[in-house]
Amino acid sequence: MIYRGKTIIAVPPGETIVEIMDDRKISREELAEKIDISAAQLNLLLEGVVPVSPGIASKLEKLFGIPAYFWLNLEAIYREDIATIVKEKQTNSSVQPPAIFGD
Repeated sequence: MIYRGKTIIAVPPGETIVEIMDDRKISREELAEKIDISAAQLNLLLEGVVPVSPGIASKLEKLFGIPAYFWLNLEAIYREDIATIVKEKQTNSSVQPPAIFGD
């Protein structure tokens, strides 16, 4: 899932994976099979819900010929960008969270 902050946009590694899949005409089902995960797990990976693990990065390297460190670096940048966006929103938010019933 792409997150937009005031100064940055967090783009999951899955966006890059989808672009490569499109270029190489690889379906989601095919990719899931080749990297040995379920279709549901692949969807979560592509959306950025599930992080790119070292194991998945290694499988992507073998499949696409793009080094595992590239995938792990994209993942680290994505998670850092999300953290920055969350901090921005907390810092810039003047809206107080709603009171919990019973307080």
